[in-house]
Amino acid sequence: MGKGCSAKNIVNDADIRNVLFSGLVREVESMADKGDRLACDEEVTVYDALSEAGAAISLEKYLLRWARYSGCSTNAIAIAASLITRSGVQLTSRNKHRLAFAALSLATKTHDDIYYSNTMYSGIGGLSLKEFNRLEVDLIQRVNWETFVSCDEYNRTVERLSEEANKIIGILVNTNCTSTDFDPHTPIQTQSCVGKFFSFFGLSDLTSPFN
Repeated sequence: MGKGCSAKNIVNDADIRNVLFSGLVREVESMADKGDRLACDEEVTVYDALSEAGAAISLEKYLLRWARYSGCSTNAIAIAASLITRSGVQLTSRNKHRLAFAALSLATKTHDDIYYSNTMYSGIGGLSLKEFNRLEVDLIQRVNWETFVSCDEYNRTVERLSEEANKIIGILVNTNCTSTDFDPHTPIQTQSCVGKFFSFFGLSDLTSPFN
C-alpha cells in the first residue's frame, strides 16, 4: 500500500469484510464461467483440478473456510483480487479454487501483520504442504514478485468488489434490492437487504466469518 493512502481510503471496517469477500467470490465465479466458454486449448497450470468438473466443494464454501480460519484482513481480500488479475491465468471451473486460495494466502502473507505458516494454510485448503508451496511459488513468479498495490488500484478494486456484492444482493438472492440499495460504507447491521445477503452464503446472522 502506498504512503498516500489515508485511513479514509483503506477499508478496515470489519462490517464490510464479508461484502468484499463475497464480491471476490462472485468475480472469480464470473471470470471462470467466461473462461469455460472461451477455453479450448487453454494452458494447463498447477491450479487445475484433475477432474473435468473441478473441485467437489463450491467456491463459496471453500473460500469461506479460508475466511473463518486464516484471520486475513479486509485489505488482503482486495489485494488478492489484484493478484488474480496480474497472474494472467485464464480462470476456469478447474482452477478457480486453487488460484483464489493461493492469491488470498499470498496477499495475507505479504500485507498482513499477522499470518500463519504454510503448514497451517495448506491444512485450511485441504492441500499437501508440497502442493501449497508449488501454488505459492508459481503465483509469485507470475506476478513477477510484485505484490505492491497502489492506493488507486486498491480503491478501484474495493469499488469493483462492492459492485459485485451488490449483484448478489439484487440478483442471486432474488430480492427486490438493487445495487443502489446497498452501501458498502454504511454499517451492515443498519441495512435491510443484508440479512438475506448473508443467508444466501449460509450465515445465520451478521457475524463475520473472519471472527
